[in-house]
Amino acid sequence: MGGWLKGDNRESLIPQFQDIFGDDLYFEIHTYQHEDQKRFNAMVAEMGAKYDVPLIAACDSHYVHEEDYGLHKAFRGRSQDDDEDQYYGSNDFFIQSETQGV
Repeated sequence: MGGWLKGDNRESLIPQFQDIFGDDLYFEIHTYQHEDQKRFNAMVAEMGAKYDVPLIAACDSHYVHEEDYGLHKAFRGRSQDDDEDQYYGSNDFFIQSETQGV
């Protein structure tokens, strides 16, 4: 999560990116509902407002339907009772509708 936006020098890079991309610079937030993502989205939204950079919302799907989470865990070699959600943090890495992603 975050790439260059989580680095300590992120604010010094924004003017450089604005010079390169002009009006085509956007900050990406994700629709996942785990707490780390919510905090990160808030930080990105704050920086977007500060530097007048619009936001786009993205949903990075790892499986098609919400009910496919168990199959995805099995594919990754995890058992159904394995509570390993350190990476996922939530079960919302499926293709979401517009209303689910809000």
